[in-house]
Amino acid sequence: MHNHTKSHTSLTICSLNINRSNAATHATMNAIAKSKNPKFDIFLVQEPWWERIHTSQATVSFMGWQVTLPKRPLGEMEKP
Repeated sequence: MHNHTKSHTSLTICSLNINRSNAATHATMNAIAKSKNPKFDIFLVQEPWWERIHTSQATVSFMGWQVTLPKRPLGEMEKP
């Protein structure tokens, strides 16, 4: 007979449409970064702010955060 321990865990996801706003993106990311205990595990951003910086496209980045796009590399005139 096998004894199996059942573990109940949950994954909380927050999805927010930023509407390509630089200010909204920075405000949201700063609020989350300053939070000692965010209420979610994964943060999804729809319509992120995205602009050309020097020779490549970029968005807001914070230490400890990873940007994941559905397609890489982006074309010359493409935005996610």
